[in-house]
Formats: sequence, C-alpha cells, structure tokens
Amino acid sequence: MRRIIVGMTLLLAAATVLLVVQSTLAGSSGGSEQVVFATANGPTDFTYTTPPPPKPDPHFGFWIWCEGPASRNDYVGDCNGSMYFYVFGITRPVKGTVSGSGGVFTMKVWSTDSTPTIACSLTNGTAFTGNGSERQTISVTCPPEGSGLNPTVQGSGTADEAVVNITGQ
Repeated sequence: MRRIIVGMTLLLAAATVLLVVQSTLAGSSGGSEQVVFATANGPTDFTYTTPPPPKPDPHFGFWIWCEGPASRNDYVGDCNGSMYFYVFGITRPVKGTVSGSGGVFTMKVWSTDSTPTIACSLTNGTAFTGNGSERQTISVTCPPEGSGLNPTVQGSGTADEAVVNITGQ
C-alpha cells in the first residue's frame, strides 16, 4: 500500500511539474509578435530632396525585422535590418522602433554607423490580414516627420509589392 501511495505522489508531482513547465513555455512563445518589411522584386520609387542624385535612379530597398508592439518580452518594439539607396551606393545597417496595431505598422529606423546616414519611417499601406507573407505597398519618408533628424539621404517614396510578414497577432 505504501508503494502505491509513494508512486501516486510521484506521478502527481511529475504531472504538476509538466503542467507548470508547459504553461510557462506556452506563455513565453505566445508572447512574441514579429513584424518584417522587405523589398522584393516589385518596383520602387524614391524622390530625393537632398542630396541631388548624380543620375536619375529611384531604386531603393530594405529588410527590417521588429519585435512587435504586442510582444511580451525584453525586445518589444525593437527593430534591426538594413536600407540601401542604389544611386548613391549606400547600404547601412539600421535599428529603431515599431508601433501600430490592427495589421498596420510604422517602423522608425536610423543608421547605426558612420556617414552617410539614414533615418526613415516605413508604413504598410493596408492592414495585414493573413498568415505568412503578403505583398503590400510600403510608404517611406526620410527623415521621419517630426523627428528632428537630419540624415544624409532625404526624400520620400514607395516600395510596391514589398513583403510584409506579421506573426503572433
């Protein structure tokens, strides 16, 4: 009888530990919202206000990943990635923040290294509705309005058919 009681106690303890571990893991993995914007093969169009480009070339690109504003971890709202402006031969790593909800997000990013500098805001034009990636138009403004930043590359544009991927919403 004693063996049965000890065995049942151990079984109950093991089941309790498994439930606690499972609920902890489920809570931590379920608390991550990720937002990714990336140019693909779609057309891009950027109008430079400064500096004047050496030749007409509206092509630019980006790949930026953010921990979404609805995340429940230490990286909430943080962004990292890169932006490039072909006409100037500029490619820079960027970091920044993301805000938004309901499938519409705005990233505010800036370059993390030396000149020439980049500081831009990127916003997807329509609410993200699905799972996986969607093609959307991303509006880009450099520098972000009201930021007080003075990056080397300034202007605005769009990236049509850019990849938007939002997970964990």
